[in-house]
Amino acid sequence: MKLSKVFLAVTTLCMAGGALAHGYVTEPASRAALCTAAQGNQNKDCGAGPQYEPQSVEGPDGFPALNAGPADGHLASAGVASMVNLDQQSASRWTKHPMKAGKNSFTWKFTAAHKTGSWKYYITKANWNPNQPLTRNSFEAQPFCEVTGNGAIANTNPKHECDVPERDGYQVIMAAWDVSDTGATFYNVIDVDFGGNNPAPAPGDEEENPAPGDEGDTPAPGDEGDTPAPGD
Repeated sequence: MKLSKVFLAVTTLCMAGGALAHGYVTEPASRAALCTAAQGNQNKDCGAGPQYEPQSVEGPDGFPALNAGPADGHLASAGVASMVNLDQQSASRWTKHPMKAGKNSFTWKFTAAHKTGSWKYYITKANWNPNQPLTRNSFEAQPFCEVTGNGAIANTNPKHECDVPERDGYQVIMAAWDVSDTGATFYNVIDVDFGGNNPAPAPGDEEENPAPGDEGDTPAPGDEGDTPAPGD
């Protein structure tokens, strides 16, 4: 009886571990993967989730549709609480891979088999703002590369050859593995550097997250407009 209970406990733990283990991009390594010891902990202060479970950045299907997928500002973490540090965003926060436009390979590592709908690769717009949280507006609406899975079980470590568009400076690639046997997608952001400088952000991008005290409609002291002066 005791042995049966021990076996059941071990089996349950293994199943739970398997449920958390799925897949991630190893080359060029994703933001989460660069948090791991296997990649030399190149990304720092990631939290335990990315450091030990880079394969578990899993969120709802649907990106980049407005009402589906992870919420804006939480695209890098896919909305997973243990991955929230991945949502931190600035021009200098994350280690970047050198990249050139044209043919590039993207390699996945799968730690649990899933039937696959597709893999899609998106890139930030040429004039995105690297100092603002990642949103749908940061990315091109259409993937620059798509590989169909046809429902086959992804139990190997595939390498996808993709034609990456021209860019300058720091850009982010979103690699999305849409599994067809659940309602989930695995979202991997990859930080890359094409060299040169980023173009100026699109007008209005700086207004997405106003600085503290810059709420727009709050009048400056003494500038209340219709408030009459004493004696008026």
